[in-house]
Amino acid sequence: MIFLKQLKKKRYKSKYFSIILQLFMIRGKFSACFVVIFFLSYNVIIFQVGFAQSDQATNKQPPLVEAPPFINARATGPSWTQVNFAVNATSSSSDKISVYCNPSSGSAFPMGSTIVLCAAKDPFTSLVSYAMFNVTVMDSSPPTFKVPHSILKQAEELQGAKITYDANASDTVDGSTIATCDPPSGSMFPLGLNQVTCMATDKSGNTGQASFSVIVGQTTSETNKETGISNLSQNETNQLISSELTVSDNATDDTPSELTVSDNATDDTPSELTVSDNATDDTPSLENLVENDTEAAQIQELENSPNEINGLIRVNLNTEQNQRAEEGSLVKINGTSIHDSGNEKLSFTWKQTGGEPIGPEDAHISSQTIASNIAPQIGGNLTNLMFEVTIPQVTTNDDKLTFEIIANDDKGNSASDSVDIFVDRNTKFVGTGDVQDKPNIVENSINEEQNKSDLPLAAARISDKPIEISTSLDKGFTFVNMWGSFGKGNGRFDGQNDVDALNGRVYVADYANHRIQVFDTKGNYLTKWGTYGEENGQIHKASALSIVPSGKIYLSDQFNYRIQEFTANGTFVTTWGTKGEADGQFLHPHVPAIDSEGNVYVSDRDLANVQKFTGDGKFIMKWSEQGSNDGQLSKPESVIIDSKDNVYVADFGNHRIQKFTNDGKFISKWGSKGIGDGEFNGPAGLSIDKNDNIYVTDKNNNRIQVFTANGTFLTKFGSQGKAANQFILPEGIGVDMKTGLVYVADTGNYRIQVFRPVVSSITAA
Repeated sequence: MIFLKQLKKKRYKSKYFSIILQLFMIRGKFSACFVVIFFLSYNVIIFQVGFAQSDQATNKQPPLVEAPPFINARATGPSWTQVNFAVNATSSSSDKISVYCNPSSGSAFPMGSTIVLCAAKDPFTSLVSYAMFNVTVMDSSPPTFKVPHSILKQAEELQGAKITYDANASDTVDGSTIATCDPPSGSMFPLGLNQVTCMATDKSGNTGQASFSVIVGQTTSETNKETGISNLSQNETNQLISSELTVSDNATDDTPSELTVSDNATDDTPSELTVSDNATDDTPSLENLVENDTEAAQIQELENSPNEINGLIRVNLNTEQNQRAEEGSLVKINGTSIHDSGNEKLSFTWKQTGGEPIGPEDAHISSQTIASNIAPQIGGNLTNLMFEVTIPQVTTNDDKLTFEIIANDDKGNSASDSVDIFVDRNTKFVGTGDVQDKPNIVENSINEEQNKSDLPLAAARISDKPIEISTSLDKGFTFVNMWGSFGKGNGRFDGQNDVDALNGRVYVADYANHRIQVFDTKGNYLTKWGTYGEENGQIHKASALSIVPSGKIYLSDQFNYRIQEFTANGTFVTTWGTKGEADGQFLHPHVPAIDSEGNVYVSDRDLANVQKFTGDGKFIMKWSEQGSNDGQLSKPESVIIDSKDNVYVADFGNHRIQKFTNDGKFISKWGSKGIGDGEFNGPAGLSIDKNDNIYVTDKNNNRIQVFTANGTFLTKFGSQGKAANQFILPEGIGVDMKTGLVYVADTGNYRIQVFRPVVSSITAA
């Protein structure tokens, strides 16, 4: 019994310990679970905190750096020029962040183009942003002059006096510059008032001009000592009676000269007039006084009465400038008017008295009155005149235009002179060998006997109006300016493919930025239009553009497979074209061209054809196909139209230029693959001047070539590189018809370069 009790007791005790053990085991499991849950929760919390911090850092934006797109600085010396600029940076964490640039603002920059790199670091986020732009230092200032204010000289002989003078020119960059004056120092100056004009051009092509007066008084002769009258004349055919004139040998002496003038021919007491020494006063500005007055009353000519000099007017035009001119050209005629009193105001009108009638807007007179105390002593106010006229189309060969230039004062006095201009539709340019004064003249290309007659030949005309290139471009072209760099800001480009100019504005097709940018002729940014898209006015790769004189702009919108028309201010007008190979469809439209009737011609690089449309996009016809035979094309790019509506195509893949009629009939071709003159390696862009000379961007040869309309090689310029007058894969080209400037889309250098013909190889329209 006792044994059974003890066994039972042990069994209960064992069961008790088993329960206790199981409880401990259960509690251990809970503890382990608690520990696991704790560590998991901690890691999740840490991960969430880290993720929040990372997300917070990701939302921080780098600073915004605002830098100029480019800077064109005028050189102030031959080597270095100090250039100041402003670059600012802001961020969401700070309104103002320090910006560090190299070179810094205020540094001395060398001539040419220098890249400025700027960096800004946000002190809170440690994020950094950069900006980069070009600073181009160029010589854009013309030479300045030191010339006499005026020279007074008493005649040494009947013809006048031989006068020497000093005229010096200097340039900010080049230093001393050669000045050329007309008439030159040491010339024989006739009696009366003579004007000397000096010009100088620096190595960058900037031209300056200054002028001064030379007055030659005639020695009193034995026959007129009693009257005390000294005769002065401006030229041999126009003498003016003046009061007694006594002058020193030269007004440039150290002691100021005295000019004694009697109140009238019988006055015993002379008045005194002191002439200043040499000076560099500014030339008076031009004042456009009057346009055409076709209803002007019949002019009453004044008699050259030596006894009546009050109210006397003289008008004298340079009759040596009677000339033969082409239709559509601009002709300038110089002249002079002298009025004996300084109290009356002169006005000038022109009247056509013979030849094909012109419109009032086709001619005008500008005048320049010499505000000097010398002029009254030789007959009153002296006014230099310039008559400008645009030659109309004529119905007969060698039609003569006659114009009368009339001067009136406010007291009813008047005078006039006439000039003849001979219009010839069959002209040719002939070199004279006189590089400075008359590099080219115009002769009749059909009637050689006529060139030997008394009919005057055209003189070379001044080129601040439309410039025409002669067929002997012996001097080529000179670099003028350049602007642009890679980027998306204003004034920057991403594959600028084409350029054209009109009315002082330069339009650039900014290819991968899907827009058109507009600049002035010096490269200053004006405006832009276009964004990426396919709606009207939006662009998908601005491939090429052309501008017509009316201001219409036609753009090849490459990957929208269409042509868009805009106004000169960027207003959308119309569009036509879709993707395809049918009539009026495109696969790769390129440079459009416009003929005299407003029809639009578009080359298609992938379809190897040219399509012709009306001005509003209606399909007319197409011609050509892929191939290398005459009239066939391979990857055609630019198209241009000459004055006779012939069509020129840059046959890129065949390395040649082809010429067609406006209905697609093959005329001629020139060029083959190579690097010689007249050879090409991928002709891309085409342009044309008013003389129908053809400008070609020889893309893979990195140069520009110029030809006559028949394909005769004239000149070339450019080579591979990044310097001025160097190119990397030039694409588009545009010639400004009014100024003669040549704009080149230097695509690989992301810039526009500007050139002009050397003066000795052009004539002005």
